[in-house]
Amino acid sequence: MTKTCLPIILALAVTLLPANAEDWITTDGVAHKDVKIVKVGADSVTITDSNGGATIPFSALSLDLQKRFGYTPPATVDPMKVVASWTSITTALGKVIPITKVTAVDAHSVHYETANGVGSVEISDLPDDVQKSLGYDPAAAAKAIADQQARNAATDAMVAHVTAQDQAAKLQSDQTAATQSQMVKNAVYIHGKVLQKTDDGLIVDCDSDKYEAGVPGGPLKLVGQGVNATRIFGVTVMLTHYPNQETLVDGSPVSTVAYPTGPYSYTNVMGAQATIASYTATLPSGN
Repeated sequence: MTKTCLPIILALAVTLLPANAEDWITTDGVAHKDVKIVKVGADSVTITDSNGGATIPFSALSLDLQKRFGYTPPATVDPMKVVASWTSITTALGKVIPITKVTAVDAHSVHYETANGVGSVEISDLPDDVQKSLGYDPAAAAKAIADQQARNAATDAMVAHVTAQDQAAKLQSDQTAATQSQMVKNAVYIHGKVLQKTDDGLIVDCDSDKYEAGVPGGPLKLVGQGVNATRIFGVTVMLTHYPNQETLVDGSPVSTVAYPTGPYSYTNVMGAQATIASYTATLPSGN
């Protein structure tokens, strides 16, 4: 199209547009309401709208509006066809990069292989005619870079989160292992009867041998578990996580190796507050 024809076509485009205000939606999803044409340029149109005004490139208009303005989108460029025969890349500053082949072309970079490895060059660093042949769009390149940076930041954040979770899990596992080790060192052998069932566990009387006179006192070695447990006498304790404890009743016998968990306060059958030692029949899990 000659330069002398362009003003005539643009003027004609303006006369073909509706006199009344209308609504436009550009290709990036922005809505322009009550649009009125102010000026038609060589590659854009200036308007007023309900938000004030804007200058919109023809390329951002809908196909119907592009036709009104006589705008024909440029043919789609396949950059890989352009670079298929390249054996070197020369930048705008004259630097020559010998290559074996181009592996990819994205919105802002040309990626290539050399005899020694791989590399990439920004399209913005190439001569103008090369940029044009590759269909380079600075705005699209900037958006692609920003999008990639956002994806990288999201990936970094996810990796940091997973790493923190792994570290927390390891710390918890180490702390659990240390707790288990200490509990095993202080393991006891509980042999007695249930005095009272509570929501928390069993109140057990370890008073004497009378519940099974044949059970030995003193150190006790559990075969295969490596636990040295000393039997306790003359005390009342809280016992939790005893096998099938929900089936027991007051007076039921209990016998188990148990591990200390700290003091436990409760209201006894006489209605008085009491604090006793608490034990668990099962070591805490590392999960």
